[in-house]
Amino acid sequence: MKDILRNCARKGYYGLRRAAGHAKNSLVDKGPKLLVLTYHRVLEERRENPLKTITSLKMFLKQVDYLAMRFRITGIDEAFRDFSSDDPGAAKPSVVLSFDDGTIDNYEVVFPALKKKGLPAAFFVSSGYIGSGRPPWDLEVIMKLVHNPGIGRVQIGAEELFPGKGEPRLSFAYRVAGRLKYAGADALRKTVEGLKSDFDFRPDRCMEWEHLKKMQDSGMEIGSHGITHRSLARIPAEDARNEIVGSKKELAARLGRECRYFSFPFGSALDYNDGLISLVRDSGYRGCLLNVHGYNRPSGSLFSLKRIIMDDDTPYRFILG
Repeated sequence: MKDILRNCARKGYYGLRRAAGHAKNSLVDKGPKLLVLTYHRVLEERRENPLKTITSLKMFLKQVDYLAMRFRITGIDEAFRDFSSDDPGAAKPSVVLSFDDGTIDNYEVVFPALKKKGLPAAFFVSSGYIGSGRPPWDLEVIMKLVHNPGIGRVQIGAEELFPGKGEPRLSFAYRVAGRLKYAGADALRKTVEGLKSDFDFRPDRCMEWEHLKKMQDSGMEIGSHGITHRSLARIPAEDARNEIVGSKKELAARLGRECRYFSFPFGSALDYNDGLISLVRDSGYRGCLLNVHGYNRPSGSLFSLKRIIMDDDTPYRFILG
């Protein structure tokens, strides 16, 4: 009961902050704005959500309809072109819908809903998981640990992690996932495969290459989210380079079109740096997206774009806050 009250109080506090920020930014900042919204998974029915990345289809449609009445929802190419225009009046407030990770619901649920409304979006995928029949590693690890309390030791290379005395199972799972964000690719693979579980991951798997091709042919943008979905600022520089350059090449080869945009996995201030942003620019991408909260102004760089993370609880009526 205390946890429920605490969560309600926290949501109320942040809701008020967002409302105040929205009012201030609406009244004071009259200039053109670009809002890039970050979704991950959209499901017709809510299910277990340990990563807090699920939005219900009902809420997604409600959010999109509300925002479409107040902003211009547009494709990322058009938004970037207008936003970088020399004419300050060319870039009216715009919204870009973006989706990270590439799970199958992006094709089965999101894509039909967007087509029905005639709306474009950008989908950022980790190329190493496309066609694998598996979900991104972080979801797989957390679900395995939560649903298999008998797993009392996790091996990551030469390191071993154990649950703390009285530590909630989900807390232990988060701790393991946090460490794996910057593990070597081989150690990450061995750790994930070494966690035995009968949990059915098929509903959580990533898309197939033909799904991406169909979406691209229908006007959706397919961008890179790296290869292995690791924190690029915390792995060796050569590994990070391969994640940025190698994913771009593979997506272009598989889909027959240049991969033009990059989204940093996880995307917090711990997961990128100026050197990596320069590498993205030098690799031929047109823009780069972070997961730093906020909207963007024409004076900002297209290679350090802020985004607004969306889920069922996002106070979307105060989207500028």
